[in-house]
Amino acid sequence: MNDDSADVIAAAEQVFAKGQTLIIFPEGTRTQPSQPVQLKRGAAHVAVRADADVTPVLIECNPTTLTKSDSWYQVPERRVHFNIEVKRPIAMAPYQTDVTPSKGVRMLTRDLTRFFNKESGFNEQPAR
Repeated sequence: MNDDSADVIAAAEQVFAKGQTLIIFPEGTRTQPSQPVQLKRGAAHVAVRADADVTPVLIECNPTTLTKSDSWYQVPERRVHFNIEVKRPIAMAPYQTDVTPSKGVRMLTRDLTRFFNKESGFNEQPAR
């Protein structure tokens, strides 16, 4: 998280208090197709600190576009189609019970990384 993490958490809490949704891309950058993802801790930090359940969403793009290997101005030759799959929410309670917030954040980041990699066909967590 950046230096203004308390402000980010407060803003997220306001969004959740209004019953709104906050979308966060936990990769922190564009990903490489056919490669395991490695998530940053920011999304987990917001979820744990704001006590907000996480709803994972899988986004498949065909043909791929806007990846690390594509320049932003490269337009695919055919129309891009997105398949968006909303998964079951993940409760924050296990990440807050008997653990420090920072440990809960690390645990959630690990679990989300494993989840997204498994859903993408990768069984192991990427090497660090």
